[in-house]
Amino acid sequence: MDDPKLIDLEPHKWRSDRPKAREPVFGSGFANLAAIGIAIAVLLGLSYFVRGQLNAWWPSRSEQVETGKPLPPGNYTWSPDKGLQKSD
Repeated sequence: MDDPKLIDLEPHKWRSDRPKAREPVFGSGFANLAAIGIAIAVLLGLSYFVRGQLNAWWPSRSEQVETGKPLPPGNYTWSPDKGLQKSD
């Protein structure tokens, strides 16, 4: 850096006599940021959907334990329309 024409300034200290073009509101990287955000949203939605499909196909152990509990004592009737119901 022995050249006297080179001046090392921080970007916020740059000055010019000519008018400068302004960048868009979100800068030049907004398209990349939007693409990454959309990709993450799609992946999260897909994982949520796949998780629901897996849970429907392969229930977790807690759901199996819950459905495997014995019924309280009493009389029960079963019909295809209403399922298992307690009858008094």
